[in-house]
Formats: sequence, structure tokens, C-alpha cells
Amino acid sequence: MILTDSTSTAELRVFLNELEGEVPEGLFQLSKLIDLDLGDNVRLGGTIPETIAVMQSLKSLYLPNMNMTGTQPVGLFDLINLQSLHLHSSSFSGTLSTHFARLSNLDEVELHDNNFSGTIPDGFGQLSYLGRLVLHSNALTGTVSKDICNRRGKGYFDLNFLTTDCIDEVSCTCCDECY
Repeated sequence: MILTDSTSTAELRVFLNELEGEVPEGLFQLSKLIDLDLGDNVRLGGTIPETIAVMQSLKSLYLPNMNMTGTQPVGLFDLINLQSLHLHSSSFSGTLSTHFARLSNLDEVELHDNNFSGTIPDGFGQLSYLGRLVLHSNALTGTVSKDICNRRGKGYFDLNFLTTDCIDEVSCTCCDECY
């Protein structure tokens, strides 16, 4: 089957299929796609292109346990409907963008087990629906901000789960788990 932007596919889930090679850039141009899950295809790789910005309907992006590389493209932060972002257990790198605050509908962010560096952006504390933030096993440094810690709680709209590398690299007074 060939998918085009005129295809009315709402979900594309091909996780755990032993896919190999590069993720076709065209997958990141399907503007009507709501859920994209390519996870757990460890021999499938590539980068997230800037063209991801056209995926304005996207609510869930699952690219974990893959051979993905590169940095977070600026276009990722135009996906204002995005609720779940799972990019963990790959080889993404660079600093975490300050533009995460633009993704106001995010409720899950899992970026652990990558090569991200720098500090944890304060913008995560501005995400009023964020319930899960998993950042451990990267090269992050600094301090988890008061804005993020102030979002901690057990209510529906509270930050319920937070991990970082707070044993050595990151200072965190509110983390659930330290690595």
C-alpha cells in the first residue's frame, strides 16, 4: 500500500515488525495522521525531518527503541495537538529545545536513553497537562526548575512521574526516580 497525503489513514502502527533501513521521509508528511508508531524496530533508523511540521493532526508520536539519530527539528514544536511524545532508547542528540512549552497538549514525554545534553528546559513546567516526564540516561546537567517541581502531585492534571540523572548530573528535589 502506498500512503499519500490524500490517504485518510488516521493511525499507522507498525511497531515490533523487525523493519530495517531508513524511515521514509514521506511518512512525516502525512498531514491527516493522528498516531504514528514505528517503535521497537531496532534496525529502522533515520532522522525526524523539518517536514514533520505539516502533521498538524498528530496526537501521538512513538519512535522508541529504534536507530533514530539527529536533533529535534524545529518543526516538531509546531505540532500543537501532540499529546504523547516517545523518542526514548535511540541515538537522538543535541540540547532539549526551549520550544517544548509550545506543545501545550503534551501529557507524556519520554526522552530517556538518548544522547541529549545541556540543561532541562523550564518550559516543561508550563505544560499544564504534562503527567509524565522521563529524561534519565542522557547527558543532561543542571537543576530541575521550581516550575517543574511545582507541577508535582497526584491529581489528573499534575506531573505524576518524573525521572532524571539526579544521582550525579542533575539536581532534583522532586524526582520519582534518580539514575
